[in-house]
Amino acid sequence: METRKITAAACGFALTVCAFTWQTDGATVAQTVASQFSVANYQHLLNDVLFTHLGHNKGIGGAQHDPCRDAIAAELTALGYTVELHPFTYQAVTYYNVIATKSGTVTPAQQYFVSGHYDTVNNPGADDDASGIAAMLEIARVFAPLKSASTLKFAAWDREEQGKIGSTAYVNTHPGADIRGVVQIDMVAHDVGLNQENVYGNTTSLPLKQALMAAAASYGNGVTVADAGNATFSDHAPFAAAGYRAVAFVEHNYQTFGCYHNPCDSVDTPNYIHYAFASNLGRSVAGWLADAAGAYKEGDATGDLLVNVEDLLAVIGQWGACSGTCPPHCAGDQSPAGIGDCQVNVSDLLMVISRWGS
Repeated sequence: METRKITAAACGFALTVCAFTWQTDGATVAQTVASQFSVANYQHLLNDVLFTHLGHNKGIGGAQHDPCRDAIAAELTALGYTVELHPFTYQAVTYYNVIATKSGTVTPAQQYFVSGHYDTVNNPGADDDASGIAAMLEIARVFAPLKSASTLKFAAWDREEQGKIGSTAYVNTHPGADIRGVVQIDMVAHDVGLNQENVYGNTTSLPLKQALMAAAASYGNGVTVADAGNATFSDHAPFAAAGYRAVAFVEHNYQTFGCYHNPCDSVDTPNYIHYAFASNLGRSVAGWLADAAGAYKEGDATGDLLVNVEDLLAVIGQWGACSGTCPPHCAGDQSPAGIGDCQVNVSDLLMVISRWGS
C-alpha cells in the first residue's frame, strides 16, 4: 500500500486544494492486464468457438477448417482490430493466416506477436492447438480497449502441421519488419500433474525467454515455466530463422495422455483439458506483452485501467516536469493523446476528465 500526501503548493494551478492523502495499491498495468484474463471466457472460446468437439476436423479438407478460420477472424474483428487474411499457397491450394493488428502510438514500427495455429491433423485439435488460439484470442480481448506504445499483432497460422507453411510464408512476405518478440502458444492445456509449461527458443531468444519466465512468476498464479532449450517444431521457428527473438510454449510431457494428433484431442475427452492451467500461462503472456509493448489506457495514471478520481489526484501529485522517468513519460503525463510530453499540467487533467469513467 502506497500513501502520498498532496498539498496545494504541489498542485501549481489556480484551484485551491486542501492537504489530503491519496492511497493506491500500486498495481502496475501489467498486473491489471494479467488479472483480466478470464478462465470462463477462455473455456467459452475453446469449447464454443474453435470447433474442438469429437468428430470435428480442421485438417486438410476438414469440414471445420474454414469455419474455424472465419470464427477467429470474426472474434478479432468484433474486438475492433484491423484483421487481414494473409494468403499463401500450399500444394496449389490457397490458404490463409489470420492477422489482427493494433498500431502503436509511439513506436508503431516495432511489433510484438502473440500467435497459435488453427489447423490440425484431421482431428478437433483441442490442445493442438485450439488451446493456443483461445489464449491468443483472450489476450486480444484484454488488450482491445487499451493502447500501446508498440504495435500488437495477434496471429492464427495455418498449415503448421505440414511444416510451418503459413508462418514461413508470412516471414518471407514481410522482410525487414521490426519484430521485437514472437510468442507462439502451441499446446498448453493438458497438465500432467506438474503445473509446468515449457518454453523453447534459440540463444538469440534467451532474453525473451527470461522475460516470459519472470512474467510467469509475477502474473501466472503459480504456474511454472521451464526453459526447455531450443526446438523448431512450431511457428516461432521461421521468425527465429530470420533472426528475430521468437519462442514457443508447450505443456510439459505433452504426449503423456495419448491424444496428441489423435481423434481424442477434444474438449469432450474426460480429464484432458485443464482450463485454469492454460489460463495461467495466458495471464503470464498477457502481463509480459503489457510490459514489452507499453500498454496503457488514456487518462489512467494509476495503472488500474480505470479513469476516476485517483487518476485526477495522481496528476495533481505529479504536477510539473517529469522526473528521470521521461521519456517516454511519467504516470501523470497523459497528453497529448496519452503519449506524454514529459510535462504534467492542465492538458493532462483535461485528458483524465475526457476519459472519465472508462
